[in-house]
Amino acid sequence: MGMDRNWTAHRELWERAFGDTETYIQYYFANKAPRSRCFDNWQEKQLCAMAFFTPYEAVLYGEKIVLPYSGGGYKRGVSPSGQDDGAADRRI
Repeated sequence: MGMDRNWTAHRELWERAFGDTETYIQYYFANKAPRSRCFDNWQEKQLCAMAFFTPYEAVLYGEKIVLPYSGGGYKRGVSPSGQDDGAADRRI
């Protein structure tokens, strides 16, 4: 499957996996996700793991650079069965 750039499946997984507020989730998927590079893993037509790398501008030794940032490394999902069995960690 893949390439759900309406972010429907990604939002649903985010809501199940993390304790973020609806306000933050709306902000992230409206402003950050479209600019981010997203790696995702689909099993049985269901999104089970994802990692977002969001570009941020920084200045290093006087030179402007772009850094891909992923808060906490990667986002951990759940298996298609809905259980957090750790398998999603290995699939990303």
